[in-house]
Amino acid sequence: MRYDSDISGYKGIEMLALEQVRPVAVGTHAPGVLQVHSDRVLAVYELIVVQEGRLPIAEEDAEFNVGQDEWLILRAGRRHFGTGAISSNMWFYWSCFLAQESDPDVAEVVVAQTGVVPSGDRVRWLFDNYLLDERRDRGHFSADAYLGLLLNEIRIDTPPRQASEATARDERVVAQVKEYVRQQISNPALTTSGVGRELGYNPDHLGRVFRAVVGKTIVEYIHYERISRAKAKFEEEDLTVERVGLAVGLPNVRYFRRLFVRIVGVTPSQYRQMFMRRRPD
Repeated sequence: MRYDSDISGYKGIEMLALEQVRPVAVGTHAPGVLQVHSDRVLAVYELIVVQEGRLPIAEEDAEFNVGQDEWLILRAGRRHFGTGAISSNMWFYWSCFLAQESDPDVAEVVVAQTGVVPSGDRVRWLFDNYLLDERRDRGHFSADAYLGLLLNEIRIDTPPRQASEATARDERVVAQVKEYVRQQISNPALTTSGVGRELGYNPDHLGRVFRAVVGKTIVEYIHYERISRAKAKFEEEDLTVERVGLAVGLPNVRYFRRLFVRIVGVTPSQYRQMFMRRRPD
């Protein structure tokens, strides 16, 4: 673990043909450390989440001015450098990792490269506990889990791009679908055709409208809503994986586990254990 943003010791790491994202280091850039961000090329990706002030920085020809609760991915093998003075109160969390841009864990955020983190408190919790576990030398599993969760928080929390042609009526229809899904999330038989039937819409047309407005299919939205509800239960209640799966409409434990790993990056048991360690006795 490092508590400044000098990772010069990692410049010689070569990009490997990896099957997953692999964490390298995590830390904080403290206020007043630098007046201008360093000019350098790293062999690792760097995720930055600013907590206070603004960070003026560029990656080759692209310039960014990253503010509070905004994130930036600096890509491996590309020059990045400061473009202006850093305010004395500016500080940020950072995490460096190895990956390929084709890896699904980083593909979406690398394409976007920067954005806003609406759930700033949650990202701060993840970074703080990531740093704490590194200090306690919890091992690679802990680092893998926290990095995966951070990347997924950014990916999930980035607001969907809405089609410009979406009408007010389309948005009302989408709101109906979302509300119905939330009410029926424990129903394992929840499907696009079932939603359409209950709300009185043609399922094919409903699916097209929903995707145009939200950027996801109804099935994808149901999956994300189930897993989001499952995460909340693991965080707030002491329930088994089986009981949580039943509560969110995923009674098949093997399928629940596969879907949870795909969306969150760790297994339900691993996610549950992370929160059990921090509950008071």
